[in-house]
Amino acid sequence: MSKLSTIYGVLIAMLETTYNVDAIDTALSTAAPIQYLAVGADAALTPQFEAYRFDQLRASPSGIPFTPRENGGTFSVPVPLRGGVGTTFEPLYGLFFEIAGMVKSNPDAVSTLYTSAGVFDKSATIYRYYRNTTDDEFRLQVATGCQGNFTIAGTAGEEAVLTPTGPTPSYPDISGVPAAFFDTSGDPALLKNGTTSIAPYGGAVTLDNGSKMRCVSQSIVVDGTVYPLSAWSLDHGVQATPVPTVNSADGIGCVAVSRSGNVTLNLALEACDGEVALNEILTAYRAGSEVNLAIGLANDVCEIVFDFPAIQFTMPTMRDQGGQAGWDVGAEASGDFTANKFGGNDYTILYKAAS
Repeated sequence: MSKLSTIYGVLIAMLETTYNVDAIDTALSTAAPIQYLAVGADAALTPQFEAYRFDQLRASPSGIPFTPRENGGTFSVPVPLRGGVGTTFEPLYGLFFEIAGMVKSNPDAVSTLYTSAGVFDKSATIYRYYRNTTDDEFRLQVATGCQGNFTIAGTAGEEAVLTPTGPTPSYPDISGVPAAFFDTSGDPALLKNGTTSIAPYGGAVTLDNGSKMRCVSQSIVVDGTVYPLSAWSLDHGVQATPVPTVNSADGIGCVAVSRSGNVTLNLALEACDGEVALNEILTAYRAGSEVNLAIGLANDVCEIVFDFPAIQFTMPTMRDQGGQAGWDVGAEASGDFTANKFGGNDYTILYKAAS
């Protein structure tokens, strides 16, 4: 008897060379390097199932059989926002920025930069393995063509968490029977069909070794003024919508990704009561002026810097914070049209060596 665990498992994610074509299966088949990502236990690939029935004239209230309809699925993969690795300090989870329209570049040989440019040309394959608690076998879910949005939330004293979410045109059904997808050393042993052996695996297999980043000693700076915050969150503001086509096997052809209408990136700041900071916020809010905002995280290995060149504050609202006034402050980002006439630069995320 097998007992499937919801908290024990493995997750692999990889950018696709061809949209909606399984990149991980290709990598495993060719013994390419594989990375096991550090993710939340609630990381999930969720199939979207519909019991389709034509609204048929019936002679009685008796139901008629339905046709199973597999409408793709969704993904949600919480990831701790850890430091970059290697000489360029590229984060191991950086693909999740790219499938949301951010463009990766290397300003120099020792840093990696992501720019909110709205270029939606990247997609990812995600494998989510669930382990049986009674043996060393796993069941597997596969999602391809993954694109979507992400949010980031930071709370004082804790690791900030990046959560990419969105649709997948594929149907991430769970594998029919458990299989020994990994050998006794933790290396991949089977392809996704659960029968084709790739053991012993010839490629490099590594664990997530990004350095931990807690929300401590953070710098939140607005036009040169330091803001005391209890927490902050960011919503990248991208919408991803499945596009149905009659050509595809299950009726979902692709995913359309955009930032539509007047939707912008949004920041939410939980500001502690600091008179100078509050006065600056109120002044900028009432004037409708744009300010520069920077959020920094750092440890003794790496720095992560979020830079927003043109932020506008919304109306601050007061909240109780242990008998002291705190302020919930919203902010929306615009493009820096002085730097680029087309914008495409609402904010950047820079990974670099610790100063």
